[in-house]
Amino acid sequence: AKFDTLSTLPITGPITIDIGPFLDENASPEDRHNVAKNWYYAMSTTGMCVITNHGISIQELNNLYSAALDFFQLPQDEKMKYC
Repeated sequence: AKFDTLSTLPITGPITIDIGPFLDENASPEDRHNVAKNWYYAMSTTGMCVITNHGISIQELNNLYSAALDFFQLPQDEKMKYC
């Protein structure tokens, strides 16, 4: 979803933000600004959002998820070595 003003964003569930325009070097400054406004709104209201068009492949996401599971299954003293 694309929102033009902060007041048009409903708080009924996770806010979805398409960050494609922010990553597109040909995007207009206005489109990039809208991404930033939506990000600010999400972080200042719910503190979370769903990000789309980020360019990260499903395989990369699965690898990250698998690595996170592996990490959190380590004994506490082993996890603390990474802090």
